[in-house]
Amino acid sequence: MEYGYGIQKLGEEIVNRKAYDQKKLFIHFQNLESVNPEDYNKSGKSALTTLQEFCQNGALIALDYSTIDKKGLYIGKIEAGTKIELEKIDGKWYKTVQVMELRKRTYLDYPLLNIKPIKQTVCKWRILDYRLKNIYEEKELPLEPNSLVDKQLEVICSEYMQMYKIIHASILKIGGSQSKIDISGIGTHERKVFAQVSFKVTKDKIEKLKIYESPNSLLLYFGPKDERFEDTSINYISIEEVFKTLTKYRYSSYYDMIQEMLLKPKKK
Repeated sequence: MEYGYGIQKLGEEIVNRKAYDQKKLFIHFQNLESVNPEDYNKSGKSALTTLQEFCQNGALIALDYSTIDKKGLYIGKIEAGTKIELEKIDGKWYKTVQVMELRKRTYLDYPLLNIKPIKQTVCKWRILDYRLKNIYEEKELPLEPNSLVDKQLEVICSEYMQMYKIIHASILKIGGSQSKIDISGIGTHERKVFAQVSFKVTKDKIEKLKIYESPNSLLLYFGPKDERFEDTSINYISIEEVFKTLTKYRYSSYYDMIQEMLLKPKKK
């Protein structure tokens, strides 16, 4: 099964409302009476190609009706064999797809839904992937590091560093805002601390981390225990050790944090 994301945010609010009321996704690229991706430019071709694949094979898709409901997403099924339909409204040709069995899931209950694809109308949601099904079915993920997405792994490694006073204060936002490393901060005696975090050790990440090597810096690499490497300038910490440490005490805030990341069902 494919896992997708579609945003319903057209300039015409009447169309967004109609899509919401009819439990559909409406998209518009170039005013053409066609559902053939080859008839469209780059962005339209990409969106329609993905949508065709969803319709042919079936997909679980999260619909973002952000102009109507800002509190969450609506997750539903595109049945295999669904047709992309054409509908003309006020002189514009829209491509529409019916979505079945929609269920609303809020950002409050599932913060993971905030990690949305950027600047894409319809796409495969590769970051969430199978986790979207767990959210849809309100099922918890397995208690293991691989259940987390990259951004969550960065957060727990940062919390681990603060727990052990490796970092006393962060310098920059964790992850995406830093092009060469994932975590940076100030440690003991004003020592600068830099860390890479990943589910797989790569030569590129090691080289980027070593850019920060100096007598007044501490370098750490968080990665899988079976990919440990030896480098005198880098301290290696396994993500399994981090996960084990933070889940050791069931009544701690760290344990609660990871349970939240693993989509623990809310008490009714």
